[in-house]
Amino acid sequence: SPRASAAHRFAMAALAVSDHDRLALLDIEMLSDEPSFTSTTLDRLNARGVDMRGLYLITGADAFREIGTWKHYPDLLDRCRFVVVSRPACAVSSLRTALPALADRMVEPSSLAGGSGEQTIVLVDAPTAPVSSTEVRRRVAAGEPIAGLVPGLVAQYIEKHGLYRTPEAGGLKTCQ
Repeated sequence: SPRASAAHRFAMAALAVSDHDRLALLDIEMLSDEPSFTSTTLDRLNARGVDMRGLYLITGADAFREIGTWKHYPDLLDRCRFVVVSRPACAVSSLRTALPALADRMVEPSSLAGGSGEQTIVLVDAPTAPVSSTEVRRRVAAGEPIAGLVPGLVAQYIEKHGLYRTPEAGGLKTCQ
């Protein structure tokens, strides 16, 4: 399927966070040609002196549901706090049942005020858009619009660089 280079993906991520003062983008996952695993990224952050006790790794409930397949699981859960956010068709409320061995670590955001432990998994039940990178790539390849799925600057970048198109796909449609 059509793919974008790490440099293109990094550029799109930079554009996506460019309007947010409290977000920063790091290139540490681009430092190696090897596949980047969460555990490797945490190793690199730790080596840079990041206080792992203050680090919150945010992921979708759909991805976290598969945490047992992640490299260095379960040790990975002891390295930082996880924040797990509901995704369409995967509410965080289902995780206690789906992952019973981790249920005692799962807390609601309101419990953080009292200073939660380092091995916490914070469950955030919030509405999220039904957006996935797979769907964005599929739509671009099919010549379908991606308005509302990615920030406008990212859509412009994809168009400008001809990303994710198949040879038979036409131009990118950003408006409906």
